[in-house]
Amino acid sequence: VRLIGPVGCGKSAFIAKVIGTADQAIGHELCPGSYTQDIVTTRYKVGNSSDVVLVDTPGFGDINLTEIQILHKISKWLHQTYKKKVFFSVILCFQPINDNRIRWASWSKPHLLHELCGNDAKAQIALVTTMWDVVEERLGIERLMELKELWKPKFGRGSKTFCYQNTRESGEELLRAVVNGSMNS
Repeated sequence: VRLIGPVGCGKSAFIAKVIGTADQAIGHELCPGSYTQDIVTTRYKVGNSSDVVLVDTPGFGDINLTEIQILHKISKWLHQTYKKKVFFSVILCFQPINDNRIRWASWSKPHLLHELCGNDAKAQIALVTTMWDVVEERLGIERLMELKELWKPKFGRGSKTFCYQNTRESGEELLRAVVNGSMNS
């Protein structure tokens, strides 16, 4: 499961929350770039199901890495992983619901996200909204409707949208949907 999105959108915090680690540095400091500078993998067992591998990536919009450099890192890592006959089926695109702008260019270039699926043509792309705990619910719902309208034409009407509530339970619910294949609805 690859996690992508802009700097500060909550990818690393999502992983830390789900696996139960308390990394105090994630999201609590004013930093000039992405917390994650390289590809970081974490294996996690979802309930009684099989393990999933969560793949954290540097955030788009990082002042230290261009989008091309980030995509190159991901592509290189995927190539090495595919050589080992390990394939991934899901890309989770994180977007803070409290942002009033789309901060990463990949939104305007959906083919880049599809290319990140690599050789696995069955890969699913899902939108995961974050930061629900720091936005007024009414505004969050309005933004979610806007994001869905932007998302559908680019990634298909069948693609899934999740509202991550910054809790372990919410993260596990999302990962169960990934494992159970309910990403298709």
